[in-house]
Amino acid sequence: MSMESFFLVAVIFIAFMLIYRYLDRWVSQLPAETVKIINRVGFWFALLSGILWYILKDPIYMFLTLAGVVVYFLFYNYDKEEKKED
Repeated sequence: MSMESFFLVAVIFIAFMLIYRYLDRWVSQLPAETVKIINRVGFWFALLSGILWYILKDPIYMFLTLAGVVVYFLFYNYDKEEKKED
């Protein structure tokens, strides 16, 4: 892996983590059924793109798999209650 592609992967990973951190509050306001559907779609998207990544060896599927995993875990704890800091 070249340095350019390493930095690209690092920047995309950091962007996904920032998205995860700030959209968590928005997710808690959505209806439970909508969040369940998005969670399932994210899981299947990650699974299918991961299989395609394995079979086709194309780096775009790596990013699609990562995006699916981030979406899955973003909507994973949809029913948790927000903790209030004192």
